[in-house]
Amino acid sequence: MHVGRTSIIAGRPGARPGARVPGATVLVAGLAALTLARAGGLPWWPATLFVALATLAVAVAFLASVHDRPFGLANGVTLFRLDLAACLLAAAWVDPTTMPAGARLAWTVFAMAALALTLDGLDGWLARRRGEVSAFGARFDMASDTFFTIVLTLCALRFAVPGAWVLAIGLLRPAFVLAGMVWPELAAPLPASPRRRAACGTALFLLVLALAPSLTPVAAWLAAGSLLILLLSFGRDIHHLLGRR
Repeated sequence: MHVGRTSIIAGRPGARPGARVPGATVLVAGLAALTLARAGGLPWWPATLFVALATLAVAVAFLASVHDRPFGLANGVTLFRLDLAACLLAAAWVDPTTMPAGARLAWTVFAMAALALTLDGLDGWLARRRGEVSAFGARFDMASDTFFTIVLTLCALRFAVPGAWVLAIGLLRPAFVLAGMVWPELAAPLPASPRRRAACGTALFLLVLALAPSLTPVAAWLAAGSLLILLLSFGRDIHHLLGRR
């Protein structure tokens, strides 16, 4: 749903003049996410560590392949979402009871998660409107969504939901991909589905809502609803793929 990677080798056949790894975009996205995290009370060192790891991973992905299209605004928004998720991962390592502003940190986690979820819809809209749709962008978006979901479950376990069962929400997608390596029929491409998009969006919305401190008494129920929706969605896709054998 986004754009292809940029070329980093001048003069290589197929390279676009002036195309390059968007180092400025990587830096700005990382610093913006880190600033929001720090303003919300997240300590510097874990946020710095995970933002650095996330941006490094993205940079390595760019270096691994040469493309003749610019990075694009839509991918920049996706990169910012990835950095927000990296900061949230840092928050999942922090024990709120040991911090003077523990309640403030919990609201920061919820606000950053809500912002990242909102941007998840914006980057796709930008890609379509600006003609920045590409296979790389789709893979980048999917990887970012998977990472974001895993981080949300870790934050839910830390701040809102008692019980490690909530981690299953984030592990469903990786488990599905691994299953496709064992059973090739599960690795077949799935047709675009409004039902699947709606299920994923609703499940993420419920999981983010569970992080709201004011909803802690019902957080487990919200997370359970998220898990149930994803199980039904994945179950339907698996049934469709196995039925095509």
